[in-house]
Amino acid sequence: MLEADEADRRDSVRRNVASLRMQIGQASFETHTEMTPQGLLAIGGMVSLILLSVVPIIWVSTRKLPHGAMPRGMRRSRL
Repeated sequence: MLEADEADRRDSVRRNVASLRMQIGQASFETHTEMTPQGLLAIGGMVSLILLSVVPIIWVSTRKLPHGAMPRGMRRSRL
């Protein structure tokens, strides 16, 4: 009985549906995806964290080193 109740509850969850069909010449592609609101929220959170992590990576990679901090054997160059 518990399995039937859980199956009914899973079926009653609202799902977002996306379908895509493409054809270019003789090549074709078709896909169908269903996702719950919780899944969309999780994906949105992951994308937000990725975008927020890009800023400090770019900031650190483009900052100037203090005078005298260049490793021996390296030269500064501006291209």
